Amino acid sequence: GAFKVSSAGKLEATGADISGKITADSGVIGGWEIQPTRLRSYVDSNNYFYIAPHGAYNYLISALSDGTRMFSIDQGGKLYAREANIAGTLTSSNVTVTGGTITGTTIRTGSGNNRIELSSNLLRSYSGGVRRVQLDYDSLDFYTPDNKKAGDLIAIPSTDYDAAELALRGK
Repeated sequence: GAFKVSSAGKLEATGADISGKITADSGVIGGWEIQPTRLRSYVDSNNYFYIAPHGAYNYLISALSDGTRMFSIDQGGKLYAREANIAGTLTSSNVTVTGGTITGTTIRTGSGNNRIELSSNLLRSYSGGVRRVQLDYDSLDFYTPDNKKAGDLIAIPSTDYDAAELALRGK
């Protein structure tokens, strides 16, 4: 039938609408395997995803069957992603980049008046908020404290050598 309870207390129901508290440490609900400390869903035989309760090291995790973590969020909100494609604004007080390429942005060593800045095809050094040195694709430029170009260092073809010569020009 559609409903029965065994003498051991096992309930079997088909098409049941159950409300209230349900406690379980095994079974399956909505394709998620109920385990004593988490819900786990297998993407395939090599990949799984699980959700763990408060107090677990990682709340959300996606991993390979060998345990290689692909994605996780821990109880402190720390996000780990083996590869990420992030759109929008990324804000952090501490960023470390190891390897790879950063394209289309400006990188500053600080937000104050004394900083080094890398943008587009320029590397600039600022002192007191004023650009003092700039390296671009063909010269090293020097500026006065009132931000006027004072001179540059360039490479010029040499008539005597196979290599270029350096020329220091002042304004």
